[in-house]
Amino acid sequence: MARLLMIGLRLVAGSDDAALVDLVRSALVIARSKGYLSEFPARLARTEAGTLLLLAELVSVRTVDAMDEDPELQDVIMQISALAESFPLHSLVEFNANRVTFETLGA
Repeated sequence: MARLLMIGLRLVAGSDDAALVDLVRSALVIARSKGYLSEFPARLARTEAGTLLLLAELVSVRTVDAMDEDPELQDVIMQISALAESFPLHSLVEFNANRVTFETLGA
């Protein structure tokens, strides 16, 4: 059973936005090449506040453990962590909105 993965990233002060986007794309390439992601196209979007949102489909719930143990993927994730912090997704909308729009960055 596939699992939908959603991660929110907020740049650390002084970090390069383009470098973060490139690293996230690199992580997606690695994850797809190792069979962690389904054929569902990954989505990378930017909120109106400038934070990044990644949406991808994992092939199974067990994939999470495999990704956590993959040294190549973990190396890129550590590089991402140096540029950005992940944030609780419920904070994307701090008010009761019927809809929210995001700028699609492509994956």
